[in-house]
Amino acid sequence: MTFYKILIITFITLSVSYDVLAFTNTIKAIKPLHISNSNKDAELVKINRRDIYGILSIIPSQFFLSKRANAISPKKEKTIDELRADAMNIIDIIEVQKKTITLPSLNTDKGDSVEADIKTSDTTFNVNMETKIKIDGVLGNIMSNFKENGNNDPVKSVSNLQRYCSATNIIKNKNTRGLTASFQDGKYALLLGKFTSYEITEYQKNIDNDSDDKNNVYYDVDMKVNAPYKTMLQNSIQFTDMYYPKNRDYNNICYVIYRWSLKKYEDSNLYLEGCYLVPPPPKV
Repeated sequence: MTFYKILIITFITLSVSYDVLAFTNTIKAIKPLHISNSNKDAELVKINRRDIYGILSIIPSQFFLSKRANAISPKKEKTIDELRADAMNIIDIIEVQKKTITLPSLNTDKGDSVEADIKTSDTTFNVNMETKIKIDGVLGNIMSNFKENGNNDPVKSVSNLQRYCSATNIIKNKNTRGLTASFQDGKYALLLGKFTSYEITEYQKNIDNDSDDKNNVYYDVDMKVNAPYKTMLQNSIQFTDMYYPKNRDYNNICYVIYRWSLKKYEDSNLYLEGCYLVPPPPKV
């Protein structure tokens, strides 16, 4: 390789020193065999382009093209293990991105839709939450007024009850004092401030298919009203009307169930259609 380098350097030096033109057919150079002390012109040696190509042809092409070949040579192919490692890295990146992206869930959307229907739709026999809230508001006001004024001012409590009755309810337009006296002598006397507590236990929607009225939907609401056993008897409640707890306390608290019937009218308000006692089923 050193020999080839010396040969090329010598060739370049001769070309530059004697004005070698790249596009001429003949190159002039000093004959290197001897130098004369005479004033004669130096003997010239003619080197044709064909001679230059001949010289270049004996120099290995790798010497000229080694750097270029290295520059354009293809990269070393990865091994199977390296490709497998790259694939695992890509999978890890995808997993991380999946955790940061929240995709919509068809099941969740469907569940939310069903829950929304339960709260707002009143097309089944179940009572939706919106209607339950309205029922609780009506009965809560009636029972609170009974508890507060039933003993001392029962007329006021009965008058408040009449306000929530529908036009078809027979007690809507009855004389309040006469209605109050009727309550005090019957099974509704317990409601006039004599009970200890109450709770709504069941809501039921009923549809009267035989009715010509377009408002044919009724809501039956069961209310458990608690009072001591003696108080029950003193207010016209019979033995067969009462529910007895399995484990009685020292007050011997029992309860009865009043079923309130309400109906929704054109103004979207609920009005009372009636109320009656629901005795326990007879023992077999």
